[in-house]
Amino acid sequence: MCGKCVPITTKTANALYNFSNWLTTRMKASEITDAELAHYVGVNRKTISKIRRGEIFPKLDQIVLIFDFFDKDWVQIPFYKEYEDYGN
Repeated sequence: MCGKCVPITTKTANALYNFSNWLTTRMKASEITDAELAHYVGVNRKTISKIRRGEIFPKLDQIVLIFDFFDKDWVQIPFYKEYEDYGN
């Protein structure tokens, strides 16, 4: 077990699910590849792929850069899974 890990709760798992869906939707709509976004964020393509699949939580600085890439000042990421209209 890692010493600095925060336990995953239902709310954090749902937030990751919703963020991953938002990101995948935005990337498809903009026809952006994992490699293109990864270059902007400063990570490798596999990291973006894992974030989109909900396998890893992005770091806060990565989230900010992802929002910036899509020209968003903010994005609402709800804590419940059924949510689909992110308002942006």
